[in-house]
Amino acid sequence: LRSQETNGWNSHPLVQVTSFGPTGLVILDQLSKYNLLDTVPVITMDTLHLFKESYVFYDTVQSHYNSTLHLTTTKPVHIAHPPELDGDSVFK
Repeated sequence: LRSQETNGWNSHPLVQVTSFGPTGLVILDQLSKYNLLDTVPVITMDTLHLFKESYVFYDTVQSHYNSTLHLTTTKPVHIAHPPELDGDSVFK
């Protein structure tokens, strides 16, 4: 990641990285119960291949925590797509 994309979390002693699965949501809820969402940065990776529903879910989670959740969504610098993975030959 480029340093301007980290929003300062790269120097923070504790961050929560999540893909918003069940365990990540439980950890977010625990951070909220202990009033730590203001101090612990929450990070997720946007793979550029997410469904529209994923972004809607991110918004739903953020609204659930009344804007105390400050989500940093990072995008990959480069996505490799080897040509040999094109077409039906991948599944043979």
